[in-house]
Amino acid sequence: MADEQKRIARVVQNHLRGFATIAGGPEGDGIRIFTVPIAVAGTRYTVVATRDLDEQADRLEAITHAMLVGIPIALIVAAAGGYLMARKSLAPVTTMSLKARQIGAETLAERIEVTNERDELGLLATTLNELLERLQRAFESQRRFMADASHELRTPLSIIQGEADVALSRSDRPAGEYCESLAVVQTAVRKVSRIVESLFLLARSDAGRYPMTPSRFYLDELLGDCARAMRSVAAARGVTITCEAPPELLIAADEALIHRMLLNLIDNAVKFTPPGENVRVEATSAGADFIIRISDRGIGVDPAERERIFERFYRGAREPRSGGSSIIATGAGLGLPIARWIAEAHGGRLWLERSDGSGSTFTVVLPRGEVDGAKLPRSDEVASSRV
Repeated sequence: MADEQKRIARVVQNHLRGFATIAGGPEGDGIRIFTVPIAVAGTRYTVVATRDLDEQADRLEAITHAMLVGIPIALIVAAAGGYLMARKSLAPVTTMSLKARQIGAETLAERIEVTNERDELGLLATTLNELLERLQRAFESQRRFMADASHELRTPLSIIQGEADVALSRSDRPAGEYCESLAVVQTAVRKVSRIVESLFLLARSDAGRYPMTPSRFYLDELLGDCARAMRSVAAARGVTITCEAPPELLIAADEALIHRMLLNLIDNAVKFTPPGENVRVEATSAGADFIIRISDRGIGVDPAERERIFERFYRGAREPRSGGSSIIATGAGLGLPIARWIAEAHGGRLWLERSDGSGSTFTVVLPRGEVDGAKLPRSDEVASSRV
């Protein structure tokens, strides 16, 4: 104790103001001294305050031990808690993954359970369900397409097989019977060829691999050619065809496809028009587009079927105008779907504009198009320059 007092005295003499620390010996951690000189009634005094550092050192040591032990424990607890929270929060993702693995081509009707539509996982589940819905519709469409194609091909093939069996059943048939059988076979083969060609066209269009070959031609001339080509078919049904279009309707498009689209539409109009009525084909120019309307005075289309008639292989009944029975389509049900695809492939549109008791009108809008990057002029601009 005496030694400490002597050291304190020396520190006070050397530090009249401030603080100093006296290192402790083997049994202590030292003493901290704070000195402040003051004057009282003309007399100077020095105020000395001391503090033993043992307690402070003990506290620092306790804190050090606590940190060395507590921090690793805290990190372990935090990691475990984070793992458990992450696992719990990602459990719906695991459930969705397992459910998605169970869904196959035969179980596309199943859906992923949506627990909360408002959070991110709910949005993900909803998006996956919408994707499954689109896939289901695509698979069903493909299955229906294959079934309808098989059905359409089965009938003419059965006719060919039957005629061949009849022709070969006897070796002494007259030539006239063979000619009749061959005529029936020829008609069936033509129908098969048309169906196969249509299926091939639709398959290439779905794959985006149909080669478009645009060229410049006059739409009014093509309309006239199509109308003349269908007049013999219409005459056999007692139907007339009139075509009205201003001259010089210059367009850039795939002429073969446009020709096929127009034939399909005119044939469809003739098919559902009763004898003694007229099919009207007209074209007009509207700015950068051409508008084609094909109207008949026949039976109408039920409102519930106005979009379904553009589905592949769909053949619905049309309601009679007044009295009589409904008329069932006898084709393969590919004419209108192909016609719509051709219009859309050229950047245009095809829809049923009107259908009621007075008849139906199909409308096509086709852009004038461009060739070699040059936009075609308006029809009235080339009228005076055409030779």
